[in-house]
Amino acid sequence: MKAEEGNVVVLGYSEALKYEAVKAIKGGMSYKEACLKYAIKAPSTVHSWVKSGRGAKKLKKSNTNQSRESESLIRFNKEKRESELALARMSLKVYCLETVIEEASKHYQEDLKKKFIQQ
Repeated sequence: MKAEEGNVVVLGYSEALKYEAVKAIKGGMSYKEACLKYAIKAPSTVHSWVKSGRGAKKLKKSNTNQSRESESLIRFNKEKRESELALARMSLKVYCLETVIEEASKHYQEDLKKKFIQQ
C-alpha cells in the first residue's frame, strides 16, 4: 500500500516485518527499541499490531522469502540511517569550513575562495 505524505512516499510494512516487530516486543524489547531496529515511524504503530494479534499467528516455514525480505529491509534501513547521519555530519563540516573561509576572507579583506579556486 502506498500513501503520499508531503513529497515523501510511504510504503506499508510487510507482514514479515510486522511479525518480527511484534515477536521482539513479546520477547521483552521496548516499543521505542523496536521502532529503531525495524525503522518504524511510531511506537503506536507497533502497539496496534500487538493489540490486533499480528504476532499471534506464525509465518509458514515455506514462506522464508518474507523472513529474508524482513532481514534485508532491516539491514537496508540501518544502512540508510547510518548514511543519513554521515551526510548530516559532512554537511555540517562543509558549512563550518565555509564559515571559517568567509570569516578569514573578511579578516584579510581578500576573497580567499576566488584566490585559491583559480590556482
